[in-house]
Amino acid sequence: MKRYTWRSLTIVATILLGLYYLYPTYQYYWAPPNNPDQLDAVKQKSINLGLDLQGGIHLVLEVDPSKLSEDERSDVVDRAKEVITNRIDQFGVAEPIIHREGEWRIVVELPGVQDIQRAKDLIGERARLEFKILKPIIERTALLDKIDGYLASSSGGDSSSTVSEIFGQSEGTPSLRQYILSQGGGDWMVSGDSEKTVKAILDQTQHLVPSDGQFLWGSKLEVMHDGSEYRRLYFVRKKVEMTGEIVKDAKVTRGQSFEYANQPIINFSTTDEGVKIFQRVTGAYVDERMAIILDDRVYSAPTIQVKIRDGRSIITGSSDIDEAKDLAIVLRSGSLPVDVNIVEDRTVGPSLGRDSIDQGRKAALIGLAVVMLFMILYYGLSGIIADIALTLNIVFVMAILAGFGGTLTLPGIAGIILTIGMAVDANVLIFERIR
Repeated sequence: MKRYTWRSLTIVATILLGLYYLYPTYQYYWAPPNNPDQLDAVKQKSINLGLDLQGGIHLVLEVDPSKLSEDERSDVVDRAKEVITNRIDQFGVAEPIIHREGEWRIVVELPGVQDIQRAKDLIGERARLEFKILKPIIERTALLDKIDGYLASSSGGDSSSTVSEIFGQSEGTPSLRQYILSQGGGDWMVSGDSEKTVKAILDQTQHLVPSDGQFLWGSKLEVMHDGSEYRRLYFVRKKVEMTGEIVKDAKVTRGQSFEYANQPIINFSTTDEGVKIFQRVTGAYVDERMAIILDDRVYSAPTIQVKIRDGRSIITGSSDIDEAKDLAIVLRSGSLPVDVNIVEDRTVGPSLGRDSIDQGRKAALIGLAVVMLFMILYYGLSGIIADIALTLNIVFVMAILAGFGGTLTLPGIAGIILTIGMAVDANVLIFERIR
């Protein structure tokens, strides 16, 4: 009798343990708490749904090794995979799948991601952060005069065909100055409608730009008081004073000062070695402007007012809080060691995943009901016992899945349905032998 008591207690304890592990799943999907922190805690303990059930994105990335030496090619894919993994982990995706495929490809699956474009930008952005000093206004003005002089002289000469293609049949002397609006601080502003024209002019007159200088565009279009859109154009020194390797941490806050009131700001701090470099650069260029450049786009160009000794600074210019958070993520995780191209992009909508869940659940319930009814009608009391065991079998499978933080996919649902059939088959064999 004592042996049966322990057996009964063990069965009851196992059932209760299974229900304990399944309760967070029930709570998350059918009775979610309103508190975000509680919801997140419950989600961590519930069964995760795969890409085919809750929707998301499937990407195939291909590394471009064309610009790398043979030595650099050996581990570049693994290094790129590590950077992408760090970014996705900080992005907050549950159960991402990241693996290497072939020689140069990386496959990324992100279940539950709804903002597809944001995820693609975060993964594919190389994030090459550089700090460069702006050229003095007098040098930039002299170069503008030089470019306008070249355009004026070229308009009637043998090389006039390219200049005519840029300016069309407009009357007057071709000029870069006519497309530039000068703002406070000496920044050049170019209308969004004229941006391609200005780029064409700069390409045509690239030979006039000093070897130690370059033009770089601002990261975003700015809306003026009259509703027109302009983008800043900077003339900077080519020399890279610092890179993103000096960044130790980056966090997003809202601006408190009048200049950046309520704007998203990235506060970053540098490594111990970065503190020394930052101190040297800011000390050498006091009262000059330093451009903070990400992937050849200038995010901001603050004036160095004093020598910065603690290695702390800010990056402004993000259009919203999400953009600032994504930039902070790539700064913390580092830049990709090589260009990465998205060669395949498949998305699964959440409605399709929901349909798959509903259809799979319906198939499982119908199959379970038919099998249980057959067992009861054909085997009587033995069939009822088998049905109870069958139900507990499913409970234990789902509880183990939840307990180990597993992911339920559409093939997984098919496997559970197959488990029902195999369990019944075993019971039928046993009952027929007993008969």
